[in-house]
Amino acid sequence: MPVWGLCPQSAQDDDPPQQAIVLVLPLEYTAFCLLHRDRYLRYTRERVQDAWVSQKLVEAALGNLATIWPAVISSSRPAAVAWRLLDALISSALRDRRAGVAQPVDAVHRCCHRPRRMR
Repeated sequence: MPVWGLCPQSAQDDDPPQQAIVLVLPLEYTAFCLLHRDRYLRYTRERVQDAWVSQKLVEAALGNLATIWPAVISSSRPAAVAWRLLDALISSALRDRRAGVAQPVDAVHRCCHRPRRMR
């Protein structure tokens, strides 16, 4: 049984009202998200140290996963695909944030980081 979601349409002032686009998500995808979302969120919060950004990154990763779901679910390790997507988004966000910052900003790498001594 598929899960239904609505995607509201934006309308210009002179456009007639439009119906929302109906999204049909496979039940397996929904179950996968429910099973893994909290773990992805905890991991992302540890690395990013920002609850709002973490939420957005997990939403983006799961949204990207939905677009390739048939390939993901037919792969030998669907969770590994999801982790790679999430890690790529986190790494990109941290790189963007780190521009000009000398120390790592995520907790995992900060505890392993040894600052260079100035001579």
